[in-house]
Amino acid sequence: MPPPLPVAARPRNHRSALALSLLWPGLGQFHNRQHGLGALFLIGNTALYLAAIPWGRFGQIYRVIQEQTGALVEGRADPEKAFAVVLKTASAPLPALTAVLVVLALIGALLLHTFVAWQAWHYARQKSRPPALPA
Repeated sequence: MPPPLPVAARPRNHRSALALSLLWPGLGQFHNRQHGLGALFLIGNTALYLAAIPWGRFGQIYRVIQEQTGALVEGRADPEKAFAVVLKTASAPLPALTAVLVVLALIGALLLHTFVAWQAWHYARQKSRPPALPA
């Protein structure tokens, strides 16, 4: 029986690389010891997912919650009306340009997520195959 391979030379499991990359883009590349690509994909895809969040809407909702909480504490509003105002603000449609940008960022993040998962799986699969015998 041959001695075990050193840790650095052991091939990585392609299923593990795929699962990690599906969990979060870039983790499969770290699993495959592709640290530069892993960091690039991790940062890039995280930025795309964060860009897909309509942050301005969260600011509006937070402002309305603060106003309604103040009105409740001061006795100027009843709870049902305050909740209705917050719900109306939260469920209002996004402006058209914001909606388009959110959709584009989300599509870009999902496409990059798919590519990164495939790349991690493909790289690990290629590295785990034994070299072909010469003919």
